Amino acid sequence: MSNFIHLSEAKKGDFVRIESIDNEKLSVQLLCMGCMVGEIAHIEQIAPLGDPMMISIDGSLLSLRKSDAREVIVSQLKK
Repeated sequence: MSNFIHLSEAKKGDFVRIESIDNEKLSVQLLCMGCMVGEIAHIEQIAPLGDPMMISIDGSLLSLRKSDAREVIVSQLKK
């Protein structure tokens, strides 16, 4: 059974699968960076105040603002 959360709720070291992106404009921006529904992401770093967060997807590192990460629904995977 999958736990669905917002990407902004994931913790450093978590692996998550991107399930949906609630904002169409953000969805297009993330798609251009290689971040699409179904991809597995690893939470690499989270800034001390929680913003931004760095995730890796298929060997690429992406930095996302917390406000953008709240628009991404993910399922948590086992570590």
